[in-house]
Amino acid sequence: MSLAVTFAAIPYRRTGVVAMSDVGQVILCTLLLLAIAVVALVALKRKGWLGRWLGESATADQAPAIRRIAQTRLSRGTVVHLIEVTGRRLVVVESKSHIRMLPSDAVESHDPNL
Repeated sequence: MSLAVTFAAIPYRRTGVVAMSDVGQVILCTLLLLAIAVVALVALKRKGWLGRWLGESATADQAPAIRRIAQTRLSRGTVVHLIEVTGRRLVVVESKSHIRMLPSDAVESHDPNL
């Protein structure tokens, strides 16, 4: 009497787990859902609802707090800017090694912009 028991091998599957027609349908549905999501986001952004949901402040539509009035290049690496910050005018001197800010009333000028 033999104790060895032989079992038949499990056959390999000859067909794919997922049919190619199913893959095509999944890709098509995914693209359709992405298109719907993009259209919805664009519509929400146009109406201004997206900004409220994301927490944008109501002051984002107002004029910027910093405004450049004039700019002059003194040399290759030095530029003088006249800016206005919330109603105050400042002169900013920018060079390769440093930046300096002065209130515009501390600077003597013959320029009517200052």
